[in-house]
Amino acid sequence: MSGNASVGKCLPSDSAFLDSFAVSAHCRTIEEIIPVLWKAPSSPWLKENIDGSVIAGHAACRGLFQDSLGTFLGAFSCNISIASVFHSEVLDFIFAMEHAALRGWRNMVGE
Repeated sequence: MSGNASVGKCLPSDSAFLDSFAVSAHCRTIEEIIPVLWKAPSSPWLKENIDGSVIAGHAACRGLFQDSLGTFLGAFSCNISIASVFHSEVLDFIFAMEHAALRGWRNMVGE
């Protein structure tokens, strides 16, 4: 999940969910985008890169898994229907953990 670096829209409906985890919303403007480069994890760790998004009210999420050499190990993507950016990010994290668990991957590091 992008967490505090999220550039997603903050919706009033997200407030109660965020409050239940004692997390404050961090809405960002387009001027605050920071370029990020992929960094390989140290062996024997596997890296998951996940992202959820919403375009025109339709949400989706995806994840990509690589080892310490950058070798592609697997990926997933899914449509979530109608949701907020926050909900798509949370579901993306859950799907990534399920994907890794089904393959017996226990040494995960996310970004």
